[in-house]
Amino acid sequence: MNSAKHDYGGSEASGTSSESEGRTNLIVNYLPQGLTDHDFYKLFIVVGPIKSCRIMKDLKTGYSYGFGFVEYQKPDDAAKAILQLNNLAVQHKRIKVSYARPPGDDIKETNLYIQNIPRSYSLEQFHNLFTRFGTIVQKNLLKDKVTGLPRGVGFIRFDKKSEADAAVAAMNGKTPDDGTEPLIVRVAEEHGKMKAVYYAGYHAGLSNRGKARSQYVNRASMGAGMAPFARGNYNNGIGQYGGRANFNNTGGKMLLGRTSKRYNPLSGGGAFGSSFYQDVPPSHFKFPSGSFTSF
Repeated sequence: MNSAKHDYGGSEASGTSSESEGRTNLIVNYLPQGLTDHDFYKLFIVVGPIKSCRIMKDLKTGYSYGFGFVEYQKPDDAAKAILQLNNLAVQHKRIKVSYARPPGDDIKETNLYIQNIPRSYSLEQFHNLFTRFGTIVQKNLLKDKVTGLPRGVGFIRFDKKSEADAAVAAMNGKTPDDGTEPLIVRVAEEHGKMKAVYYAGYHAGLSNRGKARSQYVNRASMGAGMAPFARGNYNNGIGQYGGRANFNNTGGKMLLGRTSKRYNPLSGGGAFGSSFYQDVPPSHFKFPSGSFTSF
């Protein structure tokens, strides 16, 4: 099947054909990632007055999809822009300028998201893997922003939805001859929706965790502010319960803070000296029976 490059939504009609009469809207493919909207505007305003001009980007990330639209005020200027700017070298690419094809169902869901691409693949190998399904309008292999190494992820845009559907049916779950993992091929719009659902749930989870942590901190702060119970004395009966208590009849001090002490008969020392105790959580603390007055 013919693997020649064509434009997304573009028409090959020239400025002199009857098909192009009255048309002012152009589509521009193969735009460099670094091209700004302002640079894009300056590139086409030299031909004639412009109604609108924009590069298509992801709304959340600002990632450029590599194509844009220019609408001139006059059909003659649109025709001249095709003649003058088509195949023009811009940065490291050559742009493709053509008439924008009117929107229709046949160009929806034509962009595919592919995972588990062999990391040794070049852009040409990636193209050849899918070219038998139809006309590839655009392709891109993603790389790690820090290391510059391939991520094994890419996009393929076909000219028609039927071509994209055929590629999904044939390639999803298939392992390339020189690959080690089965490909995951799905419509990019569906992948975007799945990511949106995932991140919505993720951020909701973070929000709930934050609320729970805030409640925990508030309760801890309330407990820390109970000054009257910070220190208590146990003489021969009930005293004040607090974070630190003196047991005057036992000959030693017991700490009832984050850790308490457990009687250890294997240690040496005085009756209730520090060497007789092991660290134990307060909830597991048990008094040695008969050591002092119970309460």
